[in-house]
Amino acid sequence: MQIDILTKVVLPLALFIIMFGMGLGLKKKDFGALFLSPKALILGLTCQMLLLPMVAFLLAMGLKLPSELAIGLILVACCPGGVTSNLYTYLFKGDLALSISLTTLATFISPFTLPFIVHFAMSSFSVPGNEFTLPIVKTIIQMLAITLLPVTVGMLFNNLKPHLSSKIEPLIRRLSSVFLVIIVVAIIHKNADLMFSFLPPAALLHLP
Repeated sequence: MQIDILTKVVLPLALFIIMFGMGLGLKKKDFGALFLSPKALILGLTCQMLLLPMVAFLLAMGLKLPSELAIGLILVACCPGGVTSNLYTYLFKGDLALSISLTTLATFISPFTLPFIVHFAMSSFSVPGNEFTLPIVKTIIQMLAITLLPVTVGMLFNNLKPHLSSKIEPLIRRLSSVFLVIIVVAIIHKNADLMFSFLPPAALLHLP
């Protein structure tokens, strides 16, 4: 019960606060520049939506992973970047506007591309019952609610209260690293049994 509360209530709230903090340090011009010169966006989307699934497929084939692990690897590679990818960019002072833009665009694209890629992978690895469906509208709403919405609120707050925003943003940045550790520990704790059960077939040591 405690783990469910942590993953379903505490962590989403923490992620919302983190994304709000990111918005405090952004302005409209940061995003406008990306779309005026979209080379970085196009390159990022191409790598994320095409190159990454291809690499995952080649790794699964080359490492001769069991079917369920191969499909899982490809599925993860097909998913759009989420809050944690933006968080890493935020903590290491990368191009946050680019990261959030890629997350937002990939969120709209992946519900349409992901079923086709996973269907192809399941057919390639001879997985029975290869029907794959995704609740497109629900998926998009959930992703945007925890990414685009808090960032937008943060940007509006920064525009209305710039002095207060400049004081809050460094505090949230420091707390973000703590939230990141909590996220990782919670995910590992919740899925520990599955992770350890899949460790031997996933390890490189099983290769001849």
